[in-house]
Amino acid sequence: MTEEQFEVITRLNRGRDNSRTNAAVRQVMVEGMSVREALEVAEREGRGITRATLNHAVRRYRDADLMLRQAYGNAGTT
Repeated sequence: MTEEQFEVITRLNRGRDNSRTNAAVRQVMVEGMSVREALEVAEREGRGITRATLNHAVRRYRDADLMLRQAYGNAGTT
Protein backbone atom coordinates (compact mmCIF):
# COMPACT_ATOMS: atom_id res chain seq x y z
CA MET A 1 0.00 0.00 0.00
CA THR A 2 1.28 3.45 -0.80
CA GLU A 3 1.43 6.30 1.70
CA GLU A 4 -1.31 8.09 -0.24
CA GLN A 5 -3.60 5.05 -0.13
CA PHE A 6 -2.93 4.71 3.59
CA GLU A 7 -3.84 8.35 4.20
CA VAL A 8 -7.11 7.96 2.29
CA ILE A 9 -8.08 4.86 4.27
CA THR A 10 -7.11 6.62 7.50
CA ARG A 11 -9.48 9.47 6.64
CA LEU A 12 -12.28 7.08 5.65
CA ASN A 13 -11.81 5.14 8.90
CA ARG A 14 -11.71 8.42 10.83
CA GLY A 15 -8.27 7.49 12.11
CA ARG A 16 -5.98 9.90 13.89
CA ASP A 17 -2.62 10.50 12.25
CA ASN A 18 -0.86 10.90 15.58
CA SER A 19 -2.19 7.80 17.34
CA ARG A 20 0.04 4.94 18.47
CA THR A 21 -2.11 2.44 16.62
CA ASN A 22 -2.05 4.42 13.40
CA ALA A 23 1.74 4.59 13.49
CA ALA A 24 2.00 0.83 13.94
CA VAL A 25 -0.56 0.12 11.21
CA ARG A 26 1.42 2.40 8.86
CA GLN A 27 4.54 0.35 9.56
CA VAL A 28 2.70 -2.85 8.64
CA MET A 29 0.70 -1.63 5.66
CA VAL A 30 3.11 0.87 4.05
CA GLU A 31 6.56 -0.12 5.25
CA GLY A 32 5.98 -3.87 5.08
CA MET A 33 6.82 -4.74 8.68
CA SER A 34 5.26 -7.74 10.31
CA VAL A 35 2.81 -7.15 13.15
CA ARG A 36 5.42 -8.50 15.56
CA GLU A 37 8.07 -6.07 14.28
CA ALA A 38 5.70 -3.11 14.54
CA LEU A 39 4.80 -4.11 18.10
CA GLU A 40 8.49 -4.31 19.01
CA VAL A 41 9.16 -0.85 17.54
CA ALA A 42 6.16 0.59 19.40
CA GLU A 43 7.40 -0.92 22.66
CA ARG A 44 10.95 0.39 22.17
CA GLU A 45 9.58 3.87 21.46
CA GLY A 46 7.43 3.83 24.58
CA ARG A 47 4.14 3.72 22.72
CA GLY A 48 3.26 0.09 23.22
CA ILE A 49 -0.05 -1.27 22.04
CA THR A 50 -1.55 -4.72 22.31
CA ARG A 51 -1.28 -7.34 19.59
CA ALA A 52 -5.09 -7.61 19.53
CA THR A 53 -5.46 -3.86 18.95
CA LEU A 54 -2.95 -3.86 16.13
CA ASN A 55 -4.36 -7.00 14.50
CA HIS A 56 -7.86 -5.50 14.58
CA ALA A 57 -6.67 -2.22 13.08
CA VAL A 58 -4.68 -3.95 10.33
CA ARG A 59 -7.75 -6.05 9.50
CA ARG A 60 -9.88 -2.87 9.22
CA TYR A 61 -7.35 -1.27 6.88
CA ARG A 62 -7.03 -4.40 4.73
CA ASP A 63 -10.81 -4.74 4.53
CA ALA A 64 -11.18 -1.09 3.51
CA ASP A 65 -8.40 -1.47 0.94
CA LEU A 66 -10.09 -4.53 -0.58
CA MET A 67 -13.50 -2.85 -0.71
CA LEU A 68 -12.04 0.19 -2.48
CA ARG A 69 -10.15 -1.96 -4.97
CA GLN A 70 -13.27 -4.00 -5.71
CA ALA A 71 -15.38 -0.88 -6.12
CA TYR A 72 -12.93 0.50 -8.66
CA GLY A 73 -12.25 -2.80 -10.41
CA ASN A 74 -8.74 -3.37 -9.06
CA ALA A 75 -9.29 -6.33 -6.73
CA GLY A 76 -6.14 -8.35 -6.37
CA THR A 77 -3.82 -5.47 -7.31
CA THR A 78 -1.49 -4.42 -4.51
